[in-house]
Amino acid sequence: ARSAAAPARVRWDLSDYRIQATVDPDLTLTAVTRLKMKSSIDGIRALPFDIAQEMAVAGVTVDGKPAEVLQHEAARVGTARGENTQFLVTPPEPLHPGHDYEFEFHHSGKVIVETGDRIYYVTARGNWYPSIGTVAASFDLTFRYPRDLELVTAGDVIEDRTEGPWRITRRRPSAPIGLAGFNLGNYAHARVERGEYVVDVCANRSLEPSLQPRPQLPPASPVLVPGRRNSRAALDIPQPPPAPPPADPLARLSRLADDVASALQFMASKFGPPTVSHLTVSPIPGTFGQGFPGMIYLSTRSYVNPAETRMAAADALFFDELLQAHETAHQWWGGLVYSASYRDDWLMEALANYSALLFLEKSRGARDLEMLLDNYRAALLEKSQSGQPVDAAGPLVLGTRLESSLEPRAWRVITYGKGSWILHML
Repeated sequence: ARSAAAPARVRWDLSDYRIQATVDPDLTLTAVTRLKMKSSIDGIRALPFDIAQEMAVAGVTVDGKPAEVLQHEAARVGTARGENTQFLVTPPEPLHPGHDYEFEFHHSGKVIVETGDRIYYVTARGNWYPSIGTVAASFDLTFRYPRDLELVTAGDVIEDRTEGPWRITRRRPSAPIGLAGFNLGNYAHARVERGEYVVDVCANRSLEPSLQPRPQLPPASPVLVPGRRNSRAALDIPQPPPAPPPADPLARLSRLADDVASALQFMASKFGPPTVSHLTVSPIPGTFGQGFPGMIYLSTRSYVNPAETRMAAADALFFDELLQAHETAHQWWGGLVYSASYRDDWLMEALANYSALLFLEKSRGARDLEMLLDNYRAALLEKSQSGQPVDAAGPLVLGTRLESSLEPRAWRVITYGKGSWILHML
């Protein structure tokens, strides 16, 4: 899955992102973002930028001169966590074509949440810095953060050192990318090199609370046995079953690295080389994934053996095989090719999902492919409370507007399921 804005209209060109960010021990992210902007029309007096609602913009300069910033506080606070909010920048003088303007933003906020024992959830994965739509640009990313943690992002490592209580990491993707995410944790690594491609998979060293074994129920009330005295020794006290051992968060680390590298090679043979050759995979709590250029967020459920979480067969196949291949496919669909508008977003998800199905067919055989397609068809035909099938919620081009309180499953079922069936029929 991806959560990105549509490409910007050709009115201005953003390039050469240079971001210096600090993650404080309380997980506040403070950043200075510098970028180049070139206008394609004359006399621009204001520019609308997007940023996560958690981030407050303290100031902006254009070519070193202060610009006016309008960020509506009520709209920012009222937006859901991780969602975009818009702010307006008014340069000190109108912008004209043919000049590269240097914009500098100072922004900060809480976009990282601790969910367990040094397990973190980044709420703003592709919108923690200012942007206008999705535009491929060069990135130079420098992070300073507590030295007992590790921060990963897209690109090759240019610098990695410690300085007192801090660790400083600088990375630079080898080609322009449309989104630059990051992740934070206490990681173990598995690295695989396949020809020109490098895959680095990170895993949490501890287990998040939602994946911990559930506490056992307390013993039932003592049972009085007829014919015996009512004494403590005469009671048969049921004992709770032993707690199951905790799942191993590193159980599938090496296999995940092999699987992602194999999927990357397979898709490169079909679609050509991806945007960047270095792919970092890191865990995110939850039941979803996201694929950005050079960076994949993968559900922590994909790191543990399905048998340890008692998943249904279809769910096990999803987390064990399909999810990482789907997010790998976003190196092309959404990483190299963008949708023109939200009405075309289904294409990125359907192409990524069907690419993953093709890889699954190659690696596991046609049976699993057929099972997943059957599951998609069943989900599309399943009746809602109104008696209508989920597929009746609307056409694919409605995008996220398919989702409603009447049928919250519609966007996911139609986008991924129906989208994959359309490509399969073609």
